[in-house]
Amino acid sequence: MMNQRLRIAGCLSLLLVSSAQADSLSLSDDRWETIGVPGEAETQFEIKPDGSLHVVSEDSVAFRYRELDISGQTLTWRWRVDAMGPASDPMQVGADDRAIAVHLWFPEQDDQDSLFGGLAELFGYPQVGNALTYTWGGSASEPRIMPNPHLAEGQGALIVLQTKPSAPGEWSQETIDFRQDFRKAFGKEAPPPSHIAISGDSDDLGGYRAGRIADLRFIND
Repeated sequence: MMNQRLRIAGCLSLLLVSSAQADSLSLSDDRWETIGVPGEAETQFEIKPDGSLHVVSEDSVAFRYRELDISGQTLTWRWRVDAMGPASDPMQVGADDRAIAVHLWFPEQDDQDSLFGGLAELFGYPQVGNALTYTWGGSASEPRIMPNPHLAEGQGALIVLQTKPSAPGEWSQETIDFRQDFRKAFGKEAPPPSHIAISGDSDDLGGYRAGRIADLRFIND
């Protein structure tokens, strides 16, 4: 009887674990591509021995992105910032640099224009209707969710998660309910995200910015 109870308890434990499975997004696989900005130097993306992605921008800008075939209720990752660079303002075009950001891109709906405009067709960039951008950089006095000043009204949102550089070597854990953020930002239900991207930029204010990200994964509740 005791052995039977232990077996049942073990099965229940496995069920509980499987109900919150994590779908990892390897940062080193060959599905990631880089989008630069014509006329600008590209931010550098380097996989470190621990599997983290090192993002370094010096008078540069770029996105490292991949198409998604998995999703979940929440997205989680670890990140840190080793060099913040000059103070920036996420709501001011031309002064909105950031050391690192995580972007979720969603497919076009209701005859939306792609957020990349003509570049999507000209350079083969993905067709994207809405974007959530989670940033490390900005001011703690700003609202958590702000419209993205680079995109048309109702198309993009900025969400500041961290505002100060991390202590040397110290990582911060993030877990975000992107579906809830999508509803708050755009007033509608989120479709499954089509792409995920990581960026860092210092093309507006100049200077050196550096951060790392690791353990990027979706969690299925």
